[in-house]
Amino acid sequence: MNSAVDALAKKMKWRQIWQNWLNGLFGTPLNTLITVFVVAMLFWTVPFLFRWLFLNATWTGSAKDCAANTGACWAFIGAKLRFILFALYPPELDWRPSLVIGLLALLLVITGTPKF
Repeated sequence: MNSAVDALAKKMKWRQIWQNWLNGLFGTPLNTLITVFVVAMLFWTVPFLFRWLFLNATWTGSAKDCAANTGACWAFIGAKLRFILFALYPPELDWRPSLVIGLLALLLVITGTPKF
């Protein structure tokens, strides 16, 4: 008997969550207009971004290979990753900013975890 009540309460909770979402997205004519505009922009931009980021990308090679291709140059990111992360920080002390990056990532995961 209690499990049936719990299942009904859970179903009602999900129904309320969906109702809040729909009300937020389509509750007023302005919200509806903004929602339709954002969805249309996503349908217009996401395929191009996906194609540029992954399908037409240069994953390995040189600067000439990247210049010859129309997609993102991930080879450059791989070659310059240390400079992107640490800039001109001394290489023998890279462990310090690495530790800070790791701690920030851990804090982000902890604060993003519900009921912590």
